[in-house]
Amino acid sequence: MPRSATGGRREGCGWVVVTDRKGADVSALWPAPVTVAQLTEMVRTDRAEWEAVLARVPRERLTESGLPGGWAVKDVLAHMTWAMREGIGVMRARRLVGSDLWKLDDDGRNAIVVEQSRARSLDTVLADYETTSADYMKELAGLSDDELNDPARWPEMPPDWRPWRIIYDPKHYAHHAADLREWLEGSAASQR
Repeated sequence: MPRSATGGRREGCGWVVVTDRKGADVSALWPAPVTVAQLTEMVRTDRAEWEAVLARVPRERLTESGLPGGWAVKDVLAHMTWAMREGIGVMRARRLVGSDLWKLDDDGRNAIVVEQSRARSLDTVLADYETTSADYMKELAGLSDDELNDPARWPEMPPDWRPWRIIYDPKHYAHHAADLREWLEGSAASQR
């Protein structure tokens, strides 16, 4: 799943990779534990903020490219759905499981995920996003506070990781919302 990198902090779409002075991956560290209720509220709030920006996009523009990487909103939705589905797998297995795509860097992994989704209809991508979002929240509700915070409860998880940080990236929705907001504002400015 998350991979190591050296050289401090790098943010992108996907995991935030943070390394200590020795180059050890400490991405999953978090300063404080969270409860299921707190994480559920965080996910709901972050998703609501993302969806408020998403609601400003007319349906006919959801397949229009123009976001970073040449993505369309449909591509972002497919990408987010894939990430949630991976989190669901981790929550169900209570271990670090997932696609071999995690072995790739962010750009390589995301390019494959988006390419695989391009042939799918917009309606299919939208329905999958909604269904997967609901399934994600259901799985999250099935975890205990201890499971979110104690890596010893997850086989093979490094002892200094916070499990909740593996199943949820608190910057993911905001990252895409900022890109979408910028795209919308750029489109509006060019139409003036």
